Amino acid sequence: MYYQREPPPGKERPASLTPPSEDEEFDTVFLLLERFVAREGHADVPDDHVEEGVHLGNWVANTRYSQANGGFPKAWAARLEALPGWRWLSGNDLVLLKNFALREGHTRVPEDHYEEGRPLGLAVRDWREFHRRGGNWRLTPEFEQRLESIDGWEW
Repeated sequence: MYYQREPPPGKERPASLTPPSEDEEFDTVFLLLERFVAREGHADVPDDHVEEGVHLGNWVANTRYSQANGGFPKAWAARLEALPGWRWLSGNDLVLLKNFALREGHTRVPEDHYEEGRPLGLAVRDWREFHRRGGNWRLTPEFEQRLESIDGWEW
């Protein structure tokens, strides 16, 4: 059996060494986003934007990606949606690829291409590489089928 011991009196771990909870981390970065919105008038943070040492643009892109793939806390989503100019991704990476294919007429996404803040070119490159490698790298048959259902998809 595993027991967690309480530290001896006077030997408690300082609060500064205790990692923040997910809610505390969200609150910290959300405050920076609110400052950005107050200054810029919108929540469309450029991907490479850094605010007070925090890669805010990256955080926004990852937050949108997390929500598009499910499991994002509703309370956090509501706070973000209250910000002027906040927007979610139109879908996960497959939806973004489908939108790209409809617009461009092909799925040969340049590696440096970003779609709604997501590195779509890198994702498509990786999917093709995983398909080519096979074995432990192989994509699931369901995922490959979803890719192949996109008009213009080619391995």
